[in-house]
This record gives sequence, C-alpha cells and structure tokens, in this order.
Amino acid sequence: MGGRIFLILIFIFSFIPTAAMAADSFDNQSQIVIRHEKIDWQTYRFYSLSNGDVELASYEWLIDGDQVYHSPTVQAFFSPGNHSVALTVIDSQGNRKYDSIKVNVNFWSLHNNYLLWFFYAMIVVMIFYYWGVKIIYAFNRRKVSKEVRVFMDIFDEHGETSKLLNKLKRKLSK
Repeated sequence: MGGRIFLILIFIFSFIPTAAMAADSFDNQSQIVIRHEKIDWQTYRFYSLSNGDVELASYEWLIDGDQVYHSPTVQAFFSPGNHSVALTVIDSQGNRKYDSIKVNVNFWSLHNNYLLWFFYAMIVVMIFYYWGVKIIYAFNRRKVSKEVRVFMDIFDEHGETSKLLNKLKRKLSK
C-alpha cells in the first residue's frame, strides 16, 4: 500500500515541473505583431497585437532607422517611397519581442486629397469655360466666320443654347 502511494506522489509531482515549463515556454512563444491603418493621405497609425497573456511594459518604435518613439501607438506622416517600421516590446517578465514591417507610400493615390481637389477644380473650370464660350458664341453668332460657326454648332447640335437665349431675348424685349 505504501508503495502505491509513493508511486502516485511521484506521478503527481512529475507533472508539476512540466506545467511550469509549459507556462514558461508559452510566454517565450508569445509573439508581437505590428498592425497599421491609413488615417489620411500618407499618414499611418501603428499599433501592436500580442497573443500572450503577459502584460507589455515597454514599447520602442523605430521608424526609418532614425525616429524613436516610446508609446503603445504611433502616428506618422511619410514622404513618398519605401519606409520601415520596427517594434521592440519588453513584457513584465523582461522578455523582448520584435517585429518589423515595410510600408510603401505612393504620392499618386486616391487618398491624396490635394490631387483630388485639383482634378475637381479643373473639371469645374472646364465646365464654366465650355458654357461661357457657348453663351458668348450664341450672342455673337453672326459676327464670326463660317468656319467658327460650323465648329461651334458641333457642340450645340440640338440648338439648346440658341433656344435658351432666344427665350431670354424675348423676355427682355417685352
């Protein structure tokens, strides 16, 4: 009977070190991953995700090898080109975890608001110019050469501008 109890105790105590080693190996196997989101044109926010249960104590972000930040999240504005972001995290047990990513920033992007506003402004200017030329032509149709009349009538093939101006002239003459 005493031998059985001894074997049971040895069996139970043999699992205690393995469980402790499993907990240590789990903490050593936990990883840190950099995630990022685009906030605005050429502006990114970086943050980290961890799969371990250990509390993260210290953060060190290295952006392009020269900018260092010590916070859980970082927001950065990049010039066009390739950039690198590296993260070193120290957890509460003193373990270091690393991750790095590359970010490719393009100037010609749909997120470039200045470029979009330039295109919008150009479209508005072209529309105003087109209608301005059509209205000026409609008032001065008899004063221009035949070639100009043929060319301008292509743009107003249904005569809508001329009809509109004739109505306006009739109302003004009354």
